[in-house]
Amino acid sequence: MELVAGQHYVVGTVCIRTEGTDLKVKYNITDSDWGITETHLAVVGNPNDFPRTQNGNPKVGNFPYKGTHNNVSEVEHTVPIGNLPSTVYVAAHAVVENCELTPSVNLCPEFSANSTLVPTWTPSDAPLYTVKGLFDFSSDPYFGFCVDNSRYIG
Repeated sequence: MELVAGQHYVVGTVCIRTEGTDLKVKYNITDSDWGITETHLAVVGNPNDFPRTQNGNPKVGNFPYKGTHNNVSEVEHTVPIGNLPSTVYVAAHAVVENCELTPSVNLCPEFSANSTLVPTWTPSDAPLYTVKGLFDFSSDPYFGFCVDNSRYIG
């Protein structure tokens, strides 16, 4: 089976084989830009036995075989199938990340010396004030800025 990311990108395969009384399910990344961070697996004798939400969607968090991983390219789960019928149903899910596209975020950027903030204080519901800031980044572009509204200036 293909391992698909974002419904469109084939990033690997999921292979199933029997070994004695066990079923081996192997997740394998074939695109080196991607890595596995979580796996979820369920093997049942009746498709109605898969963990599901009330809407009938798979509830992968309740799959009995799972693991967290650190952007690995291969994961294998071993499932004993001795008590299952000769026909089994397998649901395999993985969380994958594109290691090339995952940005490293600097949570405390430093603005250059010539960047300035001009605050405008506007009274609103007393005793609160609204601060409107105008940034001048004449030499360095900044593509976003965020203020934590749960904190206040005191």
